[in-house]
Amino acid sequence: IRIENGDRNDEDNFLTIAVEGCAHGNLDEIYRAISESSQAQTQPVDLLLCCGDFQSLRNEADYDTLAVPDKYKSMGDFYKYYKGEK
Repeated sequence: IRIENGDRNDEDNFLTIAVEGCAHGNLDEIYRAISESSQAQTQPVDLLLCCGDFQSLRNEADYDTLAVPDKYKSMGDFYKYYKGEK
């Protein structure tokens, strides 16, 4: 989504927004897709909106707070960002 900002009509006058549905803790995949899109369009993404299930599991103890069937429980990579590894 690109939103014009003000009266000027140049490339520096737009806000580029990426919208993600369900993240399911897969931040690496989301950031990779944003990076590829930004390079292809030569316009960086200014804002990411995550509108669905984010699933921010910090460690295995968080599984107990996740209200999904066991087959859908997956650590994802959010914990790496939480720990400061990324």
